[in-house]
Amino acid sequence: MPRHRLAAAVLLAALLTPAPLSASPAEPTASPRSPAVPEAPRTVVRQYGDGPVRLRDGSPVAIRFRGRDGDRVAPFAELYPLSAYSDRCSRYTVRRVGGRPLPADEFGFHRLRRRGWHVIAYTPCRGDARPERLQLTRLRVRPLVVDGPAQPHRGDRGFLTAFRVHQEAGQRVYVQTEAPTPTWSPPVFFDGDHPGIRPTPETRTYTYIESLTTGEPRVESALVRARTILELPPMQAGEPPRTWTVTDPGRWMTARVEAGAAPHYLVASGSTMAADVWQASLTSEHPIACGKGSPNGCGDGSYTFANTPFPVTYDGPLRILLTVGPGAAGSVDLAVGPCPSTGCTSPRTGSGGSDARRTH
Repeated sequence: MPRHRLAAAVLLAALLTPAPLSASPAEPTASPRSPAVPEAPRTVVRQYGDGPVRLRDGSPVAIRFRGRDGDRVAPFAELYPLSAYSDRCSRYTVRRVGGRPLPADEFGFHRLRRRGWHVIAYTPCRGDARPERLQLTRLRVRPLVVDGPAQPHRGDRGFLTAFRVHQEAGQRVYVQTEAPTPTWSPPVFFDGDHPGIRPTPETRTYTYIESLTTGEPRVESALVRARTILELPPMQAGEPPRTWTVTDPGRWMTARVEAGAAPHYLVASGSTMAADVWQASLTSEHPIACGKGSPNGCGDGSYTFANTPFPVTYDGPLRILLTVGPGAAGSVDLAVGPCPSTGCTSPRTGSGGSDARRTH
C-alpha cells in the first residue's frame, strides 16, 4: 500500500548579517565609503505550468507572470515554500507590477487582487543556505464530499491541489488516493488546517493541501476520495485476538482499547491480505506533550506498529488503527498484549517515564 509520509520540514539556521566595513584606524581622515548599489535582479518570464527558474549564486531574481484576480500563488523552492528559506537577509515579495506586496494567507499563498502582470522578487543571502531552483506555483481549490464520489487529480508541474471537505463534529476522516500504476507514488494531503485522523473538533469545512514529495514534473493522474474511518466496538488489552474484516474495499477501521499500565504491544496474525496493502498501528489516546519536561521526547513511545519489538510506553486508553490500500479487502486478527517476540524493548514508564529495561 502507499506509504503515508509526512511532509518534510526544512530547518535552516539564520546567519548573522556581516558587519559593515569601517575606515582603518591609520586613516582617520578618510571619507566614508559610498553605499553599495544594489544588484539589479535578473528578470525571467514564466507562466503557470512552466518549469522552474534556476538560481545563480547569490544573485537576485524577478519572476514575471500573468495572473488573474483570485489566483492563489506561491514561489516554491525545490519541495518547500520559499518562506522556509527566508531569514533576516533572504527575502521575497509577491506583487502586481507597480503595486504593493501582497500578504500571504494562512497556508503561505498570496491571493492576486487584479488581472495582469505580477512579479515574484527574490533576494538571497550570499553564502547562505538557499535553494537552486524556484517554481511559480498556483493553488487549485476543489470540493470533495465525505464518502462521496472520487475526484480526478492530475499532478501538473507548477500546480498544487487543495480539497475543501465539509466534516461533521466527531467524524474521523482520511483522504485516500489511488495511483494508476504501482510504480507511481500518489499525492498525499497532509498540509492544510484539517485534524488528520483525529476526531473533527467542530462542524465546518476543512482544507487538505497536496504535499510535494518529488522534485520531478508530476504528470500522472489519480483518484482522490474523502472517507470516514469505521469505528468498531471497544477492545480490552489482554483479551483474545479479534478478527477485523474489511468488507468495503479501502475502508480504514479503528477501535478504542481499554488498557492499564504500560508497556503495550500490538500483535497481528492470520491476515488474508497481502502484506503490502495493510498496516496496523497502536497509539496512546492521551494528549502527547512536546517540549521540555516530556518524559519520552516528542511522541516517543506514543505509538507502535503490529509485531514490532517496540511498545507504547503510555498507560491506557489506547487506539488501534487499521489502514488498507485502495481496493484492498480481507481480514486480520489483532490483539493488545505482551511482547510478541524475544528481545522487546519494554520501558517501565507508568504514565510515560523512561526507565528502560529488556524483556525476554
